[in-house]
Amino acid sequence: MKAIFIDIDNTLLDFDAYVRESMRAGFARFGLRPYEPWMYDIFVRENDKLWQAIERSELTFARLQEIRWNTVFRALGIEADGIAFERYFREALHESAIPVPGAHELLEQLHGRFLLCAASNGPYAQQVHRLELSDMRKYFDYLFISEKIGVSKPSRAFYDAAFAELNAGRAEPIRPCETLMLGDSSTSDMAGGLQYGMRTCFFRRHPDKPAPAGVDTVAAEYPKHNWGHDKRRPRPECSYGRPGWPGGTHVTYGPGKPDKHHKHHKHHKHHKHDKKWKHDKKKWKHDRDWDDDDDDDDDDD
Repeated sequence: MKAIFIDIDNTLLDFDAYVRESMRAGFARFGLRPYEPWMYDIFVRENDKLWQAIERSELTFARLQEIRWNTVFRALGIEADGIAFERYFREALHESAIPVPGAHELLEQLHGRFLLCAASNGPYAQQVHRLELSDMRKYFDYLFISEKIGVSKPSRAFYDAAFAELNAGRAEPIRPCETLMLGDSSTSDMAGGLQYGMRTCFFRRHPDKPAPAGVDTVAAEYPKHNWGHDKRRPRPECSYGRPGWPGGTHVTYGPGKPDKHHKHHKHHKHHKHDKKWKHDKKKWKHDRDWDDDDDDDDDDD
């Protein structure tokens, strides 16, 4: 594997946490009724409908900004100026950079091993600024943002433009099968990557969220430090990269630094722990998340 495309919102930066806080603070600021947790679910429902329309090229992002909060307020039974609230919402989002736990550690492990490409739907300046605020911008070699590209994920044109930039000046172009798309959206990330011939890793933060059919790997919510007695052993519930993928690399979400044992080379020097590492690796390969049985239970597509 040569390059990894990584979604931003709810994969690296916690958009959900931002929305809850902005609704709580914004409702108080605009003199609306007090925010209650169930209101967030209404926002997610209505916002997802609008973004799905964008993904189908039925709605522009500019139009979304005009109608989003009026749509949400109508669903909540609240009379308010949705356009004014949208303006507040976007300005606050521009300064929001709440990392998903474990995201920094993930990028630290991937950086230098693969070309890292941010792949996000949204305003270019906003997404870049948020990566800078979170100190994540330094990890990325390429930034593929829908506003700058001119089309949104999962459109094939988005990936056409991204790969054209990725391969500009390369004597040997990087093929889609040598890349991976990591994200939390079954439509914009997984469907887009699959239809383009990329490998895919679905980031499922919520256990009840079904994994899309056809994805290569499902990554669970970033767990806390839980390496067991052998800290060199990757954790199957939060790893992606099957044994045998290009490079033979297993990358983990969460705390801890990789060492040479996380990358398997044919001709590396034998180490006193190699025998145990190979045993653990073999056992891990047959454990849990790599088994298709687990994924099949989650698929409903």
